[in-house]
Amino acid sequence: KSEFLAVANDIYVEVADEAVALGFDGDLGDIDEGWIEEFFEEYSPVTKYVFRNELERKFTRLFEALIADLESRLESYRSAEKLIERQVKQNAIEFEDELAEEVYEKFGVEKVMWVAENDHKTCGVCDELDGQVFDLEDAPDKQHINCRCYLVPVRE
Repeated sequence: KSEFLAVANDIYVEVADEAVALGFDGDLGDIDEGWIEEFFEEYSPVTKYVFRNELERKFTRLFEALIADLESRLESYRSAEKLIERQVKQNAIEFEDELAEEVYEKFGVEKVMWVAENDHKTCGVCDELDGQVFDLEDAPDKQHINCRCYLVPVRE
């Protein structure tokens, strides 16, 4: 929790600095352990699960793989390890997005623009959303796992 809290505060300040550079202003308040706990208990519309529950399930699979028969142990372990790694990476993406939205709300940002990476990995849906402006509360969720798109505040 303390490591997530430290990362959260760094991201929180970084996003706030970016918003201030664009002319927005607001009172940040603090990100505390309660916010972190709540984040890990929320349902994700992107992954379609609650992080904490899914992490426990995947750790169980990892430990089952460790005690499986010798021939398949390494393959099962690697598979379970990759699943955990993917989940943690996706959660980090959602963690940063949630912090940015928190800052935008506190700074009175009303409009945000969808920004896609625009390379050979960009999917068609994200490419179509690139550059579109939305009300903050109506901005679409990430379109898929490992989505690299992000929202930036815009002034009307």
